Amino acid sequence: MNDTPVRPPFEPPSRSAVFPLPDAILFPNTILPLFVFEPQYRLMLEECLKGDGLMTVVLMRKGAPKSLLDAPTYSTAGIGRVTTVMRLPDSCARVLVGGIARVTIRRYIRRRPYPMAEIEPMQSAPADPARAGALRIRLVSLFRALAGDGARDFIERIEGLGDPEIAGDPIAAGLSVDPHLKQRILETAGVEERLERLERLLEGELRQARLLRRILAGAPRNLRDN
Repeated sequence: MNDTPVRPPFEPPSRSAVFPLPDAILFPNTILPLFVFEPQYRLMLEECLKGDGLMTVVLMRKGAPKSLLDAPTYSTAGIGRVTTVMRLPDSCARVLVGGIARVTIRRYIRRRPYPMAEIEPMQSAPADPARAGALRIRLVSLFRALAGDGARDFIERIEGLGDPEIAGDPIAAGLSVDPHLKQRILETAGVEERLERLERLLEGELRQARLLRRILAGAPRNLRDN
């Protein structure tokens, strides 16, 4: 008999502090490092830590104004909990946020002193287990070919994740691509469609990496070889 307690599903609060960023996305089951330096977000961090430590990280839309407070954002975001805080002498802080779930931002309640919004959980549409399992294997293979031996430990951890939905999120987070492409993966509700989009993205990145390697292999070693 298995006496291991079953963890109840995460229920996000109805309201959350929001950290809009121009180039970062918080996926579930990942760790996002952040540098908090603006006064309003230092205040946000302190108030989050006084409570449950939760904050929502959302990507700013393209062409957004420089002020994060007034920036238009996507409606799908990631909610996570601050797990580590390293305070710096200038009152800034480096923090780690552990992603927990996807959420939908319904509306902003306020923008100052830092954004607060009404949120609700984003439900994932289930996938065919056989198809999703095959996609997970394919994603791991593509990421291994793209990242090489330098990501061996990371790949081994991914291989140990049996749930294809959970395995896909760290792979998406680990890609160095346009964050707006990654946003499309974050906001896709269907697990199977999400994994297929990630597969196409990995295939495209792998083609570019192979092309670059061929170009570099044929390039002259120095000007005398030209």
